[in-house]
Amino acid sequence: MFKRVNPYHFYALLILALVAAMVTLTNLGVTKEFIGDDAGVGYHYSETLAKYASSMWDSYAFPGRSNVISTIGLINIGLIRVLNQIGLTPIVVDRLYYFLAYFVSGTGLYFFSSSLYGIFFASNTKRAWIGSVTGGLLYMLNNFTMVLLSFPPTSYVYSYMLLPWMFLLYLKDFHIGDKLWKKIVFSILFLLFLSGNPSNTISIVFLLLIYELFFREDNRIFKRWKQFAPTIFIILLISTYIYLPVLGNKVNPYGVVSDSANRISIQFSSATTSLSNLLRMRGHHSQESFVFNDFLLSHYAIITNYLLMLVGLLFLLKNKIKRIEIFFALTFLFYLFLSKAEHIPFSWINELIYSRVPLFEMYRASYFKFMYICTFSLSILVSFSLLEIDKLFVRFPLLSPLRKVIIVLPIIFILVGAKPFFFGEVVRAIHKTTIPIEYHTLKTDFDIKKVDFSVLSLPQLPSGQVLDWGSGNYYGGFAHADMFMLGRPTWSNGWFLSNAILSNDLADYREILSTSSIKYIILHKDVPEKYSFQIGMKGDPKGRTNYNRLNKQISMDENYRLVSDTRFFRIFEVNNFLPHIHVTKYTIDSGTQAPVLEFKKINSSKYRVVVHKALGKFSLVLSESFNKGWRAYPSKLVPSSNTQTSSYKILDGNIEDQVDEEELRTFIDSGWITTLGDSKEKEINHQKWAENKERSDYIEKYNIDFISKNFLNTIQNDNLQDGSIFETLFKKPMSDDSHYQVDTYSNVWTIDTNKMCGPDSLTNEADTIKCIKNSDGSYDFEVVIEFWPQRLFYLGLIISGTSLIGLLVYVFISRRKGL
Repeated sequence: MFKRVNPYHFYALLILALVAAMVTLTNLGVTKEFIGDDAGVGYHYSETLAKYASSMWDSYAFPGRSNVISTIGLINIGLIRVLNQIGLTPIVVDRLYYFLAYFVSGTGLYFFSSSLYGIFFASNTKRAWIGSVTGGLLYMLNNFTMVLLSFPPTSYVYSYMLLPWMFLLYLKDFHIGDKLWKKIVFSILFLLFLSGNPSNTISIVFLLLIYELFFREDNRIFKRWKQFAPTIFIILLISTYIYLPVLGNKVNPYGVVSDSANRISIQFSSATTSLSNLLRMRGHHSQESFVFNDFLLSHYAIITNYLLMLVGLLFLLKNKIKRIEIFFALTFLFYLFLSKAEHIPFSWINELIYSRVPLFEMYRASYFKFMYICTFSLSILVSFSLLEIDKLFVRFPLLSPLRKVIIVLPIIFILVGAKPFFFGEVVRAIHKTTIPIEYHTLKTDFDIKKVDFSVLSLPQLPSGQVLDWGSGNYYGGFAHADMFMLGRPTWSNGWFLSNAILSNDLADYREILSTSSIKYIILHKDVPEKYSFQIGMKGDPKGRTNYNRLNKQISMDENYRLVSDTRFFRIFEVNNFLPHIHVTKYTIDSGTQAPVLEFKKINSSKYRVVVHKALGKFSLVLSESFNKGWRAYPSKLVPSSNTQTSSYKILDGNIEDQVDEEELRTFIDSGWITTLGDSKEKEINHQKWAENKERSDYIEKYNIDFISKNFLNTIQNDNLQDGSIFETLFKKPMSDDSHYQVDTYSNVWTIDTNKMCGPDSLTNEADTIKCIKNSDGSYDFEVVIEFWPQRLFYLGLIISGTSLIGLLVYVFISRRKGL
């Protein structure tokens, strides 16, 4: 019934697992959080990150930006969220992912190499075993992975982890197999593969195509294209949620990068990519900043790395070289040349490629974008060479006493060159830290608050953030930690933020504070005056100096009130708070009173706004970065007859922002409240931070959801309906002429009630019920504001999810039936 497990495979998995576990333990230990760099801190706040990845508008990097490319990381983020939900702490998840980065990579190379032996060399598992294990170890432990995994693993590591597995399934013809379940398995692995860097995915698809065209003896895809077509169709179906929002947005999802910025980036990345470095898998532009750099410059490391390169070339001594060997040798050379980028020699060729090939600037970080394929190819070539050495001993029995020594030598070379892995020198100390309890407590306090607000983070740094939490406990990275640690939209300087202000003078922020929904300022005490991290990482952010200046300015200003003071930060509340959605102080029609707005933030990409007492023209403002993807849809307004406030209560932690019952009655009598909800009992599960994770504190029950005070003619009413995710699908938005930018960044719509509701309305009779006319001649009506690529994501998610579930059910049934 069950096939007997090959003992050699078991031994190989055991060895690779033990190595991966040892490297994980020595580098991460058991108590520190592994955060920092580009995105590491985000993975410790999986709920926030899940909201970020599932929204096509990133509101967390206030004032927001298009985020259609975030779907690439959705599977990875979703898996982390599931692990957190079942009780695994972020510290445990860190170690699990770090272990898997090594183990999945090594085992994939092992099984791929073993399959190559069986297909092209007619070699059994016993003879192939040592070569395959050696290849797996080299793929796990080399100078490239030393750099790659010195940072917290992101979804981009998937490209490296799954590369050998993709080749394995491809080599075994899963993509054109006679069994549909094989095509499904290949397609699902490809979906996981898409979680990696998009440019890497393109490179690997190109590599598979080159192999198919020039090196595969029977060109099976082209001969059996009818069998390959279903695989392509399945991949397109299950990845619809990724590409549909990108295609629908019709702009470069990464934004526009100037030619001069591209040139600077390429030249910077090419500074250390000499052939002498690349042949040893080195070449990172900041190589000197790693602790292990001194070791890599030692005679031991240099000699062992070059010896491994020579081992990989031993197959060239054969009389007859196979196509598969030529393929991997040429692949190594080709991607080595691309990794070099514009470093000499022949730099002019690379310059020509970058300047003439469309979109090739996505490969400007050449070391990270190409070297991993060189590492993959070299690992396979080393495996091939070991097999040839083994055959040599078979032909010459007199040399058999030396066999074990010679065969084991490459493993010794790998282990000697991998010293930093086993001595805990790969992971930077600044990325191993413990987030202070004060930040977790602040996030819990902010989570309780129902009012829609943003945060200004000060002092500002040129890029990213560096925080000193004492006793050698630091945070350092290009990702700004505040938006994750606070779980709120945060105005902070960073590469992803358009129109960023880099100043530590409060006067420069007055315009932003007066035209945005910033309600709190976090003033960091923990930005260091100076820092010096290990090798070559120094900075002078003047944290204490800037803190003292800003603290004095803010404390002396009556518009700000100190609400919290901890070891690491102070929190100030902005007294003159401007709601996220509001009307301008004066309407376009002079002498006309501004309407009252009632709104609900459904999610980062959708808002429901009810306009009360509107007359003439006025301007409706959304405090998010201007983007043509934001659309305003007039919607049917259906007021609720429920005006009973007897079950109304102020929710815990919201007394400053939530309207009391007496004033709520005034709102209702004034016609400013559309609904109080369905009056059904609901619950809030209040959280607290304990034992390195959020835990339930107590349950609060209520019947009527949050309703804010009247802030500048705007009331937030969370009892308004969410509506269907496709409610605007067939609705006509307001014209593009009425949508424009205001106050340096915001979206504004000019609304003319005479055209929308009055005698000049262009709507037909059935649509006039969208507006309700009041006794004073003013109008009430509803508008849904939506970032329209979000609906493409929902549509893609439905198509992908339905398809994936159906395919998995088919695989399960077919395997049960033995089909």
